[in-house]
Amino acid sequence: MSFDWRPESKDRYFRKAEAAVKAAGFDDILQISKEQFAITKSTVKVYFKPIPREGKTRRWWEAKKSIAGMQEQSGGRDEFGRKKKTIFIHAYMVLEMEEQDR
Repeated sequence: MSFDWRPESKDRYFRKAEAAVKAAGFDDILQISKEQFAITKSTVKVYFKPIPREGKTRRWWEAKKSIAGMQEQSGGRDEFGRKKKTIFIHAYMVLEMEEQDR
């Protein structure tokens, strides 16, 4: 069975991510972006609004350590092969897809 992509189906995962962030106490910097949503084979990615790096990087690292499934999109590499550092942190959370959505 494939995912139906209705707003109600996506909203379940948004609520799960929001509850995890609120329980960990990072709802001041992590707000869910309801415009972005992705599905892989057995996982769901819930994206957050961009976080400005200036003054928030330490708090982001704390959130990444304490909340399971938190990840950051890489900024890519420059022409010399060095990692690029973006102005914003583009965070997302990976959640397991529920059995009824598979």
